[in-house]
Amino acid sequence: TISAEKTIRMSIRYLSLLLLLVGTASPAGAALFEEDAAPSAKDLLDERDRTPDSIFTLRAYKPNYVLPLAYTTDPNPAVEVLENVEIDFQISFMIRLLSRPLDMDSEILFAYTQRSFWQAYNKNISSPFRETNYEPEVFWMFRTRKKWGRLEFRRWRVGFVHQSNGRTQLLSRSWNRIYADFIFRYDNVYFSIKPWVRLPEENKTSPSDPAGDDNPDIMNYMGPGEFMAFTRLGKHEFSVMLRNNFSSPNYGAVQLDWAYPLNRHVKWYVQFFNGYGQSLIDYNYRTNMIGVGFMLNNWL
Repeated sequence: TISAEKTIRMSIRYLSLLLLLVGTASPAGAALFEEDAAPSAKDLLDERDRTPDSIFTLRAYKPNYVLPLAYTTDPNPAVEVLENVEIDFQISFMIRLLSRPLDMDSEILFAYTQRSFWQAYNKNISSPFRETNYEPEVFWMFRTRKKWGRLEFRRWRVGFVHQSNGRTQLLSRSWNRIYADFIFRYDNVYFSIKPWVRLPEENKTSPSDPAGDDNPDIMNYMGPGEFMAFTRLGKHEFSVMLRNNFSSPNYGAVQLDWAYPLNRHVKWYVQFFNGYGQSLIDYNYRTNMIGVGFMLNNWL
């Protein structure tokens, strides 16, 4: 368990990093990356939405990546006898179901994300997939452009998401949520505030009961939402994700990402994660992981 004092120190440290990202997005900060300087006026949200105006066109959603070397300092001993190094990869796409419903500047989309943790180097137990999370969702996304000085409100969306690991008792994990997501831009920094509410489930009559709630305390660890920020400085891309339950005992999570183009289609990618909820099987187990690999697309 992370103490409240330690979590506060950790949060201040990573919020300081976020402020550094905001600062480096200014002309003075951009001097650190003069060789790869990119136009700050480019709008990454508009770029992402510039796709054929037709339904059932596949688009990237969350990052698609593979980390052939993902090192975890202390794998969850409750699952299996695990090695510290594994392969971590994610596949994520979305499909437009309806364009401009009610003649509004919006669209209704279906998205699917699958993340797997593969013990590929663990020959002693036949290199199993220790965990795979399946996450379908449907959401209504609205475009807007409201400004308060240098701060712009660019997108908002509401949706429903199901997430599960497709396993049988006693390792089954799942939850359903409704959420709102508010996306802003401040100069070259994009950030998202995403609150959610879990939909209730029936209690189990016993731990082996196939019906009922597999993880009734998941909100204690995942909290009421998450904060994300992304910026592109020249060819360098940085992002941060923060979660906290804002209660005692205090649980949270932070993820830091860096990406840099390898060629036109692939980027080098480094991911660092510390905290709870990296995967559903580890929702209540603290994970400390760093991974190195390749990314096809970033958040923006």
